[in-house]
Amino acid sequence: MINSLSPYMIEALQRYGQKANIPTDFYLADDYKIVEDKESLSKIFAKLSEPFDEFDKMDSELLNG
Repeated sequence: MINSLSPYMIEALQRYGQKANIPTDFYLADDYKIVEDKESLSKIFAKLSEPFDEFDKMDSELLNG
């Protein structure tokens, strides 16, 4: 079992797991509920990338004055 808040780490684990034929399951703990998302990691990636989206917005505001 591995715990990560990094969407990059989650994607790497998914890709290397597929390459090595290692079965992987991913879960997202959100609001004290566990959301299982075996078919698609889109919910997990969306949740974990929220801070990066906010940083992009802040950078855009700085660049555009």
